[in-house]
Amino acid sequence: ARDYPFHLTPIYQPDKWQHKAHYGNAPMLLSSGQWTVHGRMTISASTAKLVGEGFYTVFKASPVNTSGIIHVTESNVLIKGIRFNMIGNAGKIIEIASSCSNVTIRDCSFVGRQAANAIYATEADGLTIENCYFTGGTNDVIYVLDSDNVIIRNNRIAAGGGNEINLDSTTAGTV
Repeated sequence: ARDYPFHLTPIYQPDKWQHKAHYGNAPMLLSSGQWTVHGRMTISASTAKLVGEGFYTVFKASPVNTSGIIHVTESNVLIKGIRFNMIGNAGKIIEIASSCSNVTIRDCSFVGRQAANAIYATEADGLTIENCYFTGGTNDVIYVLDSDNVIIRNNRIAAGGGNEINLDSTTAGTV
């Protein structure tokens, strides 16, 4: 935990992090527990690191949240060891904005029965998605548009409404 100056527990509402610049400028270690996300969180600090404790760190969309859980708007972001639940909601669980590069999503679990996509990215060069588990979804589970050097490896995908992986106008380094 020494490498993580901010060790957050579910009493800290994740929706409010985007208003606290000091959280975005250092790695955050997230404790076990269920974190209810009422509105889509924007990760707008370059080099942000959200690291959970695996299966027991859960980001769950509230019933009123139809926009998704995380919106990445900067480059060099790590999301690791978090379980995402978006049951009964539409939207993208993680959306990566245009021109964000070197985003890594590792060791995460996605349950998205009514989610449009688990991961949706456009112009996300250097995107890495590895060691994740995906289930559910109404469209493509992973959708990547117009991106270069994408690595998608060692993932398990169970039943989506569209394609499991859709690389649209994308060059992949490894799939």
